[in-house]
Amino acid sequence: MKFSHNEVFSKAACFSPAFKIDNYDFIDNVKSYKGKVKDIKVYLNNGDNELDSKLQPGVDEMLEALKLQGYFEGSNYYFHKEKNSMHGEKDWAKNIWRALIYLFGTEKGRILL
Repeated sequence: MKFSHNEVFSKAACFSPAFKIDNYDFIDNVKSYKGKVKDIKVYLNNGDNELDSKLQPGVDEMLEALKLQGYFEGSNYYFHKEKNSMHGEKDWAKNIWRALIYLFGTEKGRILL
């Protein structure tokens, strides 16, 4: 997650995110950030089966890093852990409505795009 150009990129939907696995570590970016809290919204979604169970420690660490940076104040983030969910489009599709409503809101029960 990069914290630049939030005036353009102010929303992120992360399904089964690989924040920290094998040689990849995107959490240090967040931990080392020294600026003020950005006006962004982050939706995180992870399952509990297969690869998602391996990704969960990185998700937990990212949630902690965001908390330490002040992103749990207000409504900067939404985390949903889906039970009995696999790592793939079929299961991600079951929760896309959560991300769309959180990131874009609703009007009279309809998703705004």
